[in-house]
Order: sequence, then structure tokens, then C-alpha cells
Amino acid sequence: MIKAAVCGYGNMGKNHVRVFKKIKNVKLEYVYDPKIKNGISYQEFVNNCKDLDVVSICCPSDKHADTALDLLRTNPNIKLLIEKPVDLNIEAAKRLYDYADNIVVGHIERFNPAITKLKEMINNNELGQIYSISTKRMGPTPSRELNDVAVDLLVHDIDVVNYLLEQQPVKTYIRKLSTKSNDVYDYSSISAKYGDIDCRFEANWVCPKKIRKMDILCEEGLLYVDYINQKITKYNVNGSSQEIEVKYSEPLLNELEHLISFASGAASPKISLKDAISVLEMVK
Repeated sequence: MIKAAVCGYGNMGKNHVRVFKKIKNVKLEYVYDPKIKNGISYQEFVNNCKDLDVVSICCPSDKHADTALDLLRTNPNIKLLIEKPVDLNIEAAKRLYDYADNIVVGHIERFNPAITKLKEMINNNELGQIYSISTKRMGPTPSRELNDVAVDLLVHDIDVVNYLLEQQPVKTYIRKLSTKSNDVYDYSSISAKYGDIDCRFEANWVCPKKIRKMDILCEEGLLYVDYINQKITKYNVNGSSQEIEVKYSEPLLNELEHLISFASGAASPKISLKDAISVLEMVK
């Protein structure tokens, strides 16, 4: 039986709690959040982690690295899932390198079945040469307090393309804009090159509709990827189109099952600390 805990009980933490309860052979021992009435203290939580196998760190991003270090120093054998983007501070995130073998980073879109299928198609050379990739990740202003849409949203798509192409990009341009003229960057775009492949990533908290999509222009036509509905539509060069079969599943469940496999020694981290920090450096 894997003994687990969740640190942080906001929107993401609540989802981790919900999904942990679905996984067989996992016992959720503790949930820590300072806002939980009559809950345990932070120090009690850290001390209790001496006997745990895994912890999901879902507290505010600027506390991720410090929290992870507290847990790892208390229990050097514990395995952690640290929600993206590891931490808001790059240098703070790099302090975790000594414990990199204990960490998987929560870039959830790698566990989206549409991305799993797309990776399979690329590996099988079903797309031929890829010419360009563009992504859009946008929606209304989030309820939680955030000040940089690039750090919150753009990191997802950069990580996905790094994973798909198995390359590190060269950033050629970054734009950050505060459309409301305050301290919040609510629009951002990045242009990058992966060898001969041109990529453009765009994210904002301005669009009234939630959109998560990717377009891939390639030798075999155009692929449209809908993250939310887990769909891939291929528009062929002869003018026809087809829906690529994708088996629907919950990405967070896939991610936490991977964490359990990692903690059990059956899998290596799918998203390493080094991977995540390289993405964080791209959006700064």
C-alpha cells in the first residue's frame, strides 16, 4: 500500500485528493492547507511525511521549492509530484537538483491521451516532415491570484512540444503585455525554432472562451489538436479530413498513476526537474 499526502487544498489540490481516492493500493493519509479549519500545522505535516511514500505539492507556486526541500530533508526516500512550473523563482527551483531523482513535475498535458496519440504518430513518422507548430491556450481571468500568464499557461505547450520533438528550442522572441495596465501580464506570446521547425506559442487571460489547441502543419497535411475534448483532426493534402482515434481518459489520473509507478520503482520520471526548469527559463 502506497501512503500518500497532498500539500495545498486549492483547486488543483482538491483534484489531487479526489483522484488519489480512486487509485487502488493508495491510502491518502494527510491533506495539508493552512486554510483547513482545525487542520494540522505545517510542521506537523512535514513531520508526518517521515512515514509516507508520495506527496503532491499543490500549494502556491512560490512555496513549491521550499516545501519540497522541507519534505525531502525530513524523508530522503519520499517521492514528490511538484506541480508546474516547479517554482516561480528559477534559482529556488535549482536548489532541488540534489534531489532530482525523487521528483516528477506536474506538467499534466503530457498525460493527455491526445498528446500520447500524437507522440505515437510522430514516432511512427505518420506526419512526415513537420514545418510549423502553433498553440493557443487562453480563457477568462482565473479566480486565483496570478500575475504572469506565460508562467501559468505557456509552460504547458512549450513542455508538450519539447516532448513531442525531443529537442530544446531556441527562443527568438517573447512578448508580455498587461492589457489592463496593471501589474498582471495577461497576454504573452513566444516564437521559437526547433531546428527547421517554426513554433509560436500564445496564451492570455483576455479571451472570454476557454481554448486549448495546437495546429501542426506537416508534409501529410494539417493536424488540429483539441486538448479539452482530447481530439485530433487530420486535414489531408487531398482535401479530405479524418478524426484520429483517441481513447479518452482523465489526464490527472494518468499522471498520479505514473507517480505511483515512479514511487514503486516501476517507472522513471516522465517529466524531470531538468525538463521543467528549462521550460521555466523559456518564459522568463
